[in-house]
Amino acid sequence: MSSDKADTAGHGNTRERSQPDHVIPQDERRGTLIFSAVLTLFGLFWVYASSDLPSRQQTAYLSQGFLPITAGILLAALAALLFVSTWLTKSRPAAELGKEPLFEPKTEARGAAVFAILLVYILILPHVHYLISTFLLMVAGLYIARERVGLRLFVLAAAMAGVFFAIFVWGLGVPLPGSGYE
Repeated sequence: MSSDKADTAGHGNTRERSQPDHVIPQDERRGTLIFSAVLTLFGLFWVYASSDLPSRQQTAYLSQGFLPITAGILLAALAALLFVSTWLTKSRPAAELGKEPLFEPKTEARGAAVFAILLVYILILPHVHYLISTFLLMVAGLYIARERVGLRLFVLAAAMAGVFFAIFVWGLGVPLPGSGYE
């Protein structure tokens, strides 16, 4: 029996195995390639930035940088895998496939803004007090998520920055810029 034939239910009947070519819309392919490339670079940058985390206590084989470094490696590896698999996928214009275009400029701009803000946050974190930089990150993130500018936005941002500070500094013992444990 050839590899193109399959025995169905042991009755000797054979049928051709058909592997339909997977085709995706061009804009979906382009967007996925760009996004996976950005995520790969972001993961690698995350590993680099996490390697500078100071260690206040090192009583075991794992330091405070283990989890973020591992997460960065996994992010970069999975994003690179997504890039390669998408690169190998055929594409055609969405209209030829009977689909609407996937991406809208406003939504794409909001997604790009999130990555830009995270990049700025990672770059300023070693130089600016953790509470201040995290508060600014939360304000920007909530604004991008369409929280109205007002007292509620600033109270939420301050509360989230304070909770994260408490978790990392007091709960996990991670020294952060401005935490007094550097």
